[in-house]
Amino acid sequence: MLKYNANMRGPDFVALCVALLSTACFLQNASPQVRASDAVMEVNDHSRWGRAHAALGRVTPAYQARFLQRRSEWGKDVQVADVEIQSMRLIDDDDQALAVVDVSWYLLRDMQLQHTFIRQKWIRNGDSFLLASEAIIDGDKSIFVSKSHSH
Repeated sequence: MLKYNANMRGPDFVALCVALLSTACFLQNASPQVRASDAVMEVNDHSRWGRAHAALGRVTPAYQARFLQRRSEWGKDVQVADVEIQSMRLIDDDDQALAVVDVSWYLLRDMQLQHTFIRQKWIRNGDSFLLASEAIIDGDKSIFVSKSHSH
């Protein structure tokens, strides 16, 4: 592995520059499919570990408050055991993506494993994708119920 130091000259410096530029070009030229997949995985991984605020950069401003409200108990009363991306496909000339996410979770008060399938709609924003909406399509719907809305 090449590391930069102040005395670096000649071939080592050129090799380091080429390596950095080729990595930047690869990331810049990633396909919309790869960019959408990365966004889906990042948001759902942050959500799984109770870090919804860390995912806000990948959520549309219009959906951010609802996104946080829906996950307000994740990592607290709602413990997420696993998140699996079931499917992800681009639509509308690669300007949008639809993902189906299987969330395995349980409430601390009853410790009964639940599954909820959530359809997520993503919108292209420049070179990235942002989560715009979610809908539960199967399974236990109480995953999105915050403490203030539960009994």
